[in-house]
Amino acid sequence: MGNDRIWLNYGVDTNNKLVAIEDVASGKTDLICPYCGKALIAKKGRIKEHHFAHSGETCNLIIKREPRDIPRLPLYDAFNIFLTGKELEQLKKLWHRHKAHDHGIDRLEILPAFTRENLVEQSQNVNAGTGRKAYQFSKLGQIPVGALLLAAFNCVQEPLIEQKLAHLEASIFDNSGSVLPLEELRVRLMDLRICYTQYKFSCSRGCLKNYKLE
Repeated sequence: MGNDRIWLNYGVDTNNKLVAIEDVASGKTDLICPYCGKALIAKKGRIKEHHFAHSGETCNLIIKREPRDIPRLPLYDAFNIFLTGKELEQLKKLWHRHKAHDHGIDRLEILPAFTRENLVEQSQNVNAGTGRKAYQFSKLGQIPVGALLLAAFNCVQEPLIEQKLAHLEASIFDNSGSVLPLEELRVRLMDLRICYTQYKFSCSRGCLKNYKLE
């Protein structure tokens, strides 16, 4: 069995239509990989996120993808925040330690990943204990700790979705403004198609409001 990354959530049917993992039964399918055209198996267990796996050797286009290059929109149940397991646990501890207080978070408690991912921001206050400038959780930072209300989440999500899609659209060109070579172009166009399909899929299930995207 191929050592697939669990991000492959869409396969392609005989009509060249993208089919979501949620719409197929577990086990062998008639779907193929959007990138290499090989047969897929639906992996729908109780522990790992549901995903498609190659029935044979996994293609390099799946294995070698960097996390930030994966075609996935920032949705409520699969938001694109890149933390290690240890960093996420530290973020949760930080939230529980400070959520009931207004004295602010001291900078020495902030991991580099928290500022890199824009999970914290400087507050207007100083830390009551140290007298230094304090930090607070941003709206984005409240998402992985389950503290952001859905209405507030939508306000955070809309510009990030537009940013993701704009980035994918721009990625079909190289630095000189020319269209990428055919093979690479096919990959980037599939990335864009998968993200637009995710968008429509989430709207149809009420997980995402219908934004007007250019």
